[in-house]
Parts: sequence; structure tokens; C-alpha cells
Amino acid sequence: VMYPTFLCLAVGLLLLSITTRSWEMLVAGVFVGLGYGTFMSNGQAICVKLVDEVRIGVAVSTYFVMLDLGLGVGPYILGAFKGPLGFSGIYSLVGVGSAACAFLYYGLYAWRRNLRQSHEAGSVEKSFPAYFLWSAVPCAGQQDLPPQETFFSYKIISSKKISKNA
Repeated sequence: VMYPTFLCLAVGLLLLSITTRSWEMLVAGVFVGLGYGTFMSNGQAICVKLVDEVRIGVAVSTYFVMLDLGLGVGPYILGAFKGPLGFSGIYSLVGVGSAACAFLYYGLYAWRRNLRQSHEAGSVEKSFPAYFLWSAVPCAGQQDLPPQETFFSYKIISSKKISKNA
């Protein structure tokens, strides 16, 4: 669900960067609204899903504090680029940045979720980029596994195979 939100937001912002007519701006607004509006609720749901029940309040408040910080500071920083880029360039830049967030989402969250699902299914062979394995941040629910069954007890044999350490 997150990938379409990033795509809709990127399409809306890129369309806004080239718009010359009022109906184009309306279509861009629909895409931005779909992307941003869906991201708000889904981002909060992901934050809640990643933490224990007693930490939900902290997770939600942190999510909204960072969201508000980005909404407050982002326009201020991007305003510094108005002279050299213009509004069209700023919207294009933010649109490309929104599309790049899909890769960040995969690298920081989605591959761990996929790895956990394959681990629970009994399949430890998983194709994913090897350079994402460096992280030592535990996945959601990993605290329920015994130490020898954590995801970080795996080593890379090749870019497509993982085998359990002895």
C-alpha cells in the first residue's frame, strides 16, 4: 500500500511542476491528496505495528512530531531554492524525492518484513540486496525469537542465498 502512495505523490508533484491550466492543477491536487492522505494513515499504522503495545503512544507521538517538524521546516528550507530553481524546479525536486522514498521504505522496512515472513514460513532462502544486511536494528517481533533464531544469525553465502550460522 505504501508504494502507490509514494507514486501518487510523485506523479502529483511532477504534474504540478509542469501545469499551465487550472484543470491540470486540479488533477495534480487529486494525486497529491491521494498520496499524502494515504501516507498519513498508513505511516501511522506501520509505526504502531512496529512497537510493543505499551509503546504505541510514544510511537504515534514521535511520528506526528517528526511529521510536523518536516511540514514546518521543509518549506522553509525549500524556499531557499526558489531563486535558482523556481517553483517548477522545487516541485520537480520534491516529486523525485517522493519517488526515492519508495526505495528508502524498502531498504529500511519492507525487506525485513519479507525476511521475517520467509523465516516464519520455514524458508531461509531469500533474494534481497546484500548491502542491506549490515543493519543491527531488530525487526518487529524479533524479541519473541530465541537468540539463536534472530535474523542477524544469518550470513551471506551469495547475493541470493542465506544460510544459518552454526
